[in-house]
Amino acid sequence: MISIVGIGAAFAEEVVVQVQTLVVRSGKGSMYPPVGEVQRDTKLTVVEKQPAGWLKVNVGGQDGYVKESALTPRDAS
Repeated sequence: MISIVGIGAAFAEEVVVQVQTLVVRSGKGSMYPPVGEVQRDTKLTVVEKQPAGWLKVNVGGQDGYVKESALTPRDAS
C-alpha cells in the first residue's frame, strides 16, 4: 500500500530505494547529469509522478528524478 499524506492540494508519497545505489538526476532521463546518489533502504518523498516511469523526488531539500522501478512504496504502519 502507498502512503499518501495530504495537505491542501499538495501531497507527499514516500517510497523506499530497492537498489544498492540509486542515481538522482537533474532531469527525466539517463542523459541528464546526476545531482546525487542515495543508498538502498533510503526513504524518498515523491513530489510528482512523471511520464515514462520517472518520479520527481525530494532528497535532502533538493528535487531530482529517479526511475520508479528502483523503488517500492513505503509500508503504511
